[in-house]
Amino acid sequence: MAPVSLTRLRLVTDRFASGIALGGTLLFVFGVGAGAWWTLGQIETAVRESARRNLTTSLATAREGARHWSTRQQALAASVASGREVMEATRRLLGAPAGSRAAARAAEALEASLAEPLRTAGLGGYWLVRADERVVLRSPASLPPALPEGTEPVLARGLDGLPGITPLLTPEDGPRLAAYAPIRDARGIPIAVLVLPLPAEREFTRMAELGAFRSQGRTLFFDNDGHILGGSRLSPASAARRLEPPGSSGLTRMAATATTGRGGVDLDGYVDHLGHQVVGAWAWDDQLGIGIATEAEVREAYHVVDVARQTLLVACLLTMVLFLGVVVTLLHARRRTVALSAMQRRLAAVLESTTDPVCFANATGQAFYLNDAGRALIGGPGHERGAPDAPPPSWSRLLLNDAALALAARSGTWSGELSILTADGRELTLSQVMLCHRDDAGNVQFYSTVARDITERKRLEARLAEEKDRAVVTLGSIGDAVLRTDAEGRIEYLNPVAEELLGQPAAELARRPSGEVLRLVHESTREPLENPVDTCLREGRVVGRTNLSLLLRADGR
Repeated sequence: MAPVSLTRLRLVTDRFASGIALGGTLLFVFGVGAGAWWTLGQIETAVRESARRNLTTSLATAREGARHWSTRQQALAASVASGREVMEATRRLLGAPAGSRAAARAAEALEASLAEPLRTAGLGGYWLVRADERVVLRSPASLPPALPEGTEPVLARGLDGLPGITPLLTPEDGPRLAAYAPIRDARGIPIAVLVLPLPAEREFTRMAELGAFRSQGRTLFFDNDGHILGGSRLSPASAARRLEPPGSSGLTRMAATATTGRGGVDLDGYVDHLGHQVVGAWAWDDQLGIGIATEAEVREAYHVVDVARQTLLVACLLTMVLFLGVVVTLLHARRRTVALSAMQRRLAAVLESTTDPVCFANATGQAFYLNDAGRALIGGPGHERGAPDAPPPSWSRLLLNDAALALAARSGTWSGELSILTADGRELTLSQVMLCHRDDAGNVQFYSTVARDITERKRLEARLAEEKDRAVVTLGSIGDAVLRTDAEGRIEYLNPVAEELLGQPAAELARRPSGEVLRLVHESTREPLENPVDTCLREGRVVGRTNLSLLLRADGR
């Protein structure tokens, strides 16, 4: 395969490399962006599903805890109400006339029998309600003398012999629940109902702790008016407030839905009663008559998504910076390539226009470029102007002498004269300079050589030498003294007659000023005369001398 133009090869290679680099960078940026966007979507979907599971699990845990607690409280009330001493004291109290000593003793006995179980259960009081729904005994005395309105169905259920939990009671000291159980006579017939008030805030807070979601989440219990009954991680101020967003007169989306008896899950976010953006799950418990909700702040629930989004943003920014850096680098490289290409074109134009042959060879000495002057010089195939840059190997070797290549490789440069025989049979003499180019590691990269055809000059020099030889023979055979000087009057040549006349050999007189050698005086007066050589050089004319002059030799003759 024939070598190609060095200029064209580099230009095409640089353009191709720049295009590949730019296209690859664009594909990389778009690929990273698309992959990151897809990954973020997958992470967000997984996190939302995880948040849904956590919210519903926490809600179910809190609801199950509330119902389990309700069952335990009912069992406690039934256990206390079925105690032998409680049943006996209640029968005596109800059978004694109101205000009698017997009634008082029965009341004291009942209080004594209830004190230990209530203290053990952590309860602080009770109501004893007879069949006509009238409170016959309460403790402590701070309790209302009558049960709140709306408890009649509960009492009826208790008198039917069934324990249970009352709907929410709202006495002056705050919302409460109450567990109730029937007290029976000897025949097992309910004769009264024991009602045990339960502090709602304390109990609901305990239950809420079982269903807390994440470190920043909370579980809430609330009534059908949206008042918070208790919950986990509540400040005293928030525990007493209504579920209304700041500046609003309506309930939060969660509370408004739950108080209508409907449950739900919101993963998109809504404003809670503190003004925070939260996600949540909620339900209404008909058995307890309360709403239950589990909430977590959006920033906490979707923390992983936020971190992934920020990471993606940073990655995209870094990618864009990298992309811009690559683009700037490529543009800068492109400008340098264009400038280099222009310079290479100018250099190529100079190389093609010069009359001296110029040749480049690779590290093995194989030529890959020869300018037009070189092709015209060596002749042969492809020497016409405009032919391919690469010279035929058989002809290019004329300019790449193996010995010269070896010397150039050893010392870095070589100069000398070579004789070559061209394709048309002409023998030419070349004055040539060859350079060896190496990389930083010292390895040979390529050779360059510039030659000049000095055949005509050599012919003229040979002819001049012949003419000189003939002149010397002629001057040596005549009887006159002949002396030649340079432009400064220094002696360059004397013929034998001049040597004899001056009394010194030519070797001693060479390069001496003619005025020191040609000492002329007047024949009669012996006065020194001007040197005719100096006059000739100064005035640029032929100078003659009369016979009245004498020449003084070095020996005084």
